[in-house]
This record gives sequence, structure tokens and C-alpha cells, in this order.
Amino acid sequence: MSEVQMMVRGYLAQDPRVSQTNSGRAVGNVLVPHTPRRFNRESGAWEDSGATLWVEATVWGDGVDILSGLVKGDEVVVNGTPALEEFERRDGSPGTKLTLGAASVALVQRKSTRQARQ
Repeated sequence: MSEVQMMVRGYLAQDPRVSQTNSGRAVGNVLVPHTPRRFNRESGAWEDSGATLWVEATVWGDGVDILSGLVKGDEVVVNGTPALEEFERRDGSPGTKLTLGAASVALVQRKSTRQARQ
């Protein structure tokens, strides 16, 4: 038997979404994007160097508790089991996204208080 675990570290793209299933079990979702970047020596600036990978992580049960204290822009580490999920885009074409069945979510750094109030 083998198991794949994945760790994603990044900034929340939106406030976490928390809800309950019909049976009352807590479930939460966080969205963490990653855009590859490289340093351009000619301009002396960092620039995007590829497409953004959007990782949607789902947290169940007691793991949802930490999400209530998180806001868009907080830096987090999410650990869990990755999977590919097919979906239909707004234009009707098929798409695939990376999802993560999260075993844990941890706050690395809170965004500034001033920004959190906006």
C-alpha cells in the first residue's frame, strides 16, 4: 500500500468557507494559489514565469476549528492527500483542478491588522 501526502504553503486567496453537512459534520474549504516566479536580471524585478496552480483544500471535523480565525492573505501550510477533480468551466469546456483532502491547516503568518480590516 502507498499513500501520497502533499504540503502546500501559501497565502489564502479568499476567506475560508465553513459549513455543515446535512448530518451536522463540519466542513471547511481554503483556496491557496501558487504562481511560479523568477528573477529577471535585466529589469531587476521578480516576474511571473508560469500559470497559477490553484489548490482547493477541504478540511473535515475538528480540523475546521482553526479556519474561523483565518482571513484572506494569511500565510498557511496545508497538509493532506492530493486528488484531481474534473469540472465544467463557465464556457462549457472541461477542466481539471487539484484538490487536497487536508489532514491539517496551520497559520504561518497573519497578514497585517490594517489589511485585515479592509
